[in-house]
Amino acid sequence: MGAPSEERGEIVKAFIILSDGTAANDLLRRELQDYVKSQIAPYKYPRAIEFVTELPHSSTGKLQRSRLREQERRKQRPTA
Repeated sequence: MGAPSEERGEIVKAFIILSDGTAANDLLRRELQDYVKSQIAPYKYPRAIEFVTELPHSSTGKLQRSRLREQERRKQRPTA
């Protein structure tokens, strides 16, 4: 998914659900990025990775990317 970036305009961001017993840390983040770089074109790798407990789905089970985009926009807006 694309996430807003002041530096690049938009970056690739991945949302990852970890399996039980796996800890979210910078080492795991780097390993995931390196793996993706080895599988696809290096410029397509996710520059941001967010570990989440769940993803938004519709009643039919389809991933709701629009809700993820809206969450990202809200994070970028300054609070007044």
